Amino acid sequence: MGRSNDAGAGAVPIKHPEASHVLLTGSDLSWICDLAEVICGSEDETTAYIEWLRQRTLVLLETPAVWACVEALASALLEHKTLSAQRARRIFWAAQERLLENQLRAWEKRVARDAVC
Repeated sequence: MGRSNDAGAGAVPIKHPEASHVLLTGSDLSWICDLAEVICGSEDETTAYIEWLRQRTLVLLETPAVWACVEALASALLEHKTLSAQRARRIFWAAQERLLENQLRAWEKRVARDAVC
């Protein structure tokens, strides 16, 4: 399946709809294209699979739980420049916990408000 070196250039860079910066491009995108070629049976399947991955990523980034983790990890990276896998996992789970706590508090307020009515 001879993909030329610029095959990744035709792919649309991935970014969150509300973000001003691209989250995936360049060598990461090239790596994904190379891996997709290995697991797919044809160039058409490879193109379709990469597009599905792009669409799936955009949907995931629109979910509050995932975006909360992206923001927490980005903030930590801005502060520390690098993170170990263990530290990244702790940040990820802490962001999830904060989000769930906020959602639980909001739900409790709604239940209490509805019980009064």
